[in-house]
Amino acid sequence: MGYCGTSYYRGSIGTLFVYDITNRETFLNLSKWMTDARQLTPPHSIFVLVGNKADREFQRAVTYEEAAEYAQKNNMIFVEASAKTGEKVEATFLELAKRIIALVKDGAVRPSEPDSGVQSMRPQDVVAAAGGSANRAQKPAGSRAVRVGEQGRAGQLGGGCC
Repeated sequence: MGYCGTSYYRGSIGTLFVYDITNRETFLNLSKWMTDARQLTPPHSIFVLVGNKADREFQRAVTYEEAAEYAQKNNMIFVEASAKTGEKVEATFLELAKRIIALVKDGAVRPSEPDSGVQSMRPQDVVAAAGGSANRAQKPAGSRAVRVGEQGRAGQLGGGCC
């Protein structure tokens, strides 16, 4: 099993580590992923361990308790979810976003600093990126606005990676 690579989470303040509860090898790869992430992310980064395919309990190869213990030892949020059914997917992203916002509000993270792990846009850029009209604003090159829960083509939810 491969993974997205170190450049994917370099400098990120929030990282989701997703393993397949029906495939033990994906769980065993977590140590490598964590080592890379700790070296490449800010010290205040939030890590979330997600056990995917919770809808396949009958094929489980990694116990809930084992994964929860791993998450606790590594100071991670832990959740089991199902991309197939959507169970706990949106809630996981929302929890991560809430914790990042709390770091910003508490002053632990300053989005204006380049190494903060949070990218900040000027208000007029946010309007333009979201498809609104702002006289002076232009959509930043290469940017993409994703609205949580918005349905796109064929009823699919927006977002994704890799």
